[in-house]
Amino acid sequence: MMRYTRTWRNKFLTLEAKTLGDMIQGLQAAATELVEMRATGVVTLQGGADDDYAMLVTEDADVAKRFGFEPEDEQDDSFAG
Repeated sequence: MMRYTRTWRNKFLTLEAKTLGDMIQGLQAAATELVEMRATGVVTLQGGADDDYAMLVTEDADVAKRFGFEPEDEQDDSFAG
């Protein structure tokens, strides 16, 4: 079965924030997206985040499209931690 992956990086979640409210909004949006991904069956590869990176994986093409995943063989592994 085809697997789809997406590299998730925590470091830039608040990069554009100008206020504490902006930081909260950015983090809440990221948390909401992760909760939605988990609800669709997305999991982390290799058990979690390492050095600020987490490789997320799904086998569902619709989920992959919804969340911007790429076919595993096309993922740029140079950023994988």
